[in-house]
Amino acid sequence: PAVNGTGSVADDTLGVLLQHINKAHLEESPGQQLADILNPDAYVKMHTVWAEHLLAPTENYVTNSC
Repeated sequence: PAVNGTGSVADDTLGVLLQHINKAHLEESPGQQLADILNPDAYVKMHTVWAEHLLAPTENYVTNSC
């Protein structure tokens, strides 16, 4: 497995995914989630940042392994 200094890339990526699911979906009411979706600008910006965080462990591994 791809391993960086602190853990595997898969573990780090899964951690980011689970944190997002917990904070943005399980800890928010359905009404708040609907309000978030109805604000497309904020929704897209938030998910763009989330995607960057999700890809960061892989990017860091590839960048530091070459």
